[in-house]
Amino acid sequence: MTKKPKNDISDFMHFLGIEEENKIKNCVNLGADFWLIHNLDILYNKALECIISKKEQEIPVFLFLNTHREFYLAMACFLRGHYTKSFCNLRAALDSVFTACYLLKFPEKKEIYLAHISPDSVAKEVWNKIFRNIKATVNKDIGTYHPLVKNLVAMHECCSVYSHADAVVVLTRCIEDRDESLLKAAYFDYEDTEHEYKQWLGILLKGFFEIFCLFWEILFKEQASAKITENLNFRGTKYKEALQSFLKKYPLKSSKKEKGDRCFSGDERDYSRK
Repeated sequence: MTKKPKNDISDFMHFLGIEEENKIKNCVNLGADFWLIHNLDILYNKALECIISKKEQEIPVFLFLNTHREFYLAMACFLRGHYTKSFCNLRAALDSVFTACYLLKFPEKKEIYLAHISPDSVAKEVWNKIFRNIKATVNKDIGTYHPLVKNLVAMHECCSVYSHADAVVVLTRCIEDRDESLLKAAYFDYEDTEHEYKQWLGILLKGFFEIFCLFWEILFKEQASAKITENLNFRGTKYKEALQSFLKKYPLKSSKKEKGDRCFSGDERDYSRK
């Protein structure tokens, strides 16, 4: 039997309109929980008050700024109804923090890192070995990096599912209407309940918070003034408590594994107990 593809979105302006509706509804529905997004943003911005004095820290600072950008993009995608794309942003942020970890450990590799924008083909080959899969490079010597890196490597592997045309992601949003012989796909990520919606937000915030904590430990902590350190320690402690409470209230449900979103199942429960 022949089947016809069908798109419920009439055009791009219609798509943008639905995004705006989703953004407004989701901001309202989050209510007081929007505090978690806003205050994580404050933590990232407060770290930028530190004065960087070492030349080898400049590229890691750029990587931190890129991570903050990915946080904004992830939250924007999430609120507009594209939470699976938010995990692509989280994966990019993880790549940034792994690269920062590596360059701070091996500052002499800076020129190799920059070789990707260089015409030197030999240098590019070395770049490929180290930076093309920076997660694997870091994972080889995981014991020599900060303990937070281990958790983030596991999260990176989960996020990778959403960065490719994996059947787990693609086919769970496809609909076959056999009565009308139609093939349809959902252009937005909707959940049936508030719990299902907020559990994904919790995972995203946990990831970006742990990335922030790692950047603080390896990059900003030794440069920060006593005032900045005291402020961030206070804010960070309060944020961690609020986030743990949120994760406990909205834990990842096992039913999601049956729907295909199974990659965070065991790993994230371990994170939420921290």
